[in-house]
Amino acid sequence: MGRSGHRQVMFHVKRGLKNGMRAAGNLDRS
Repeated sequence: MGRSGHRQVMFHVKRGLKNGMRAAGNLDRS
C-alpha cells in the first residue's frame, strides 16, 4: 500500500460522492 493505494482510495471516495450527489438530486426532483 503506497501512493497508488491512496490514489485508488481517493478515486473511490470521489466517485461515491458524485453518485451520492446524483441520488440526492434525483430525490429532490421527485
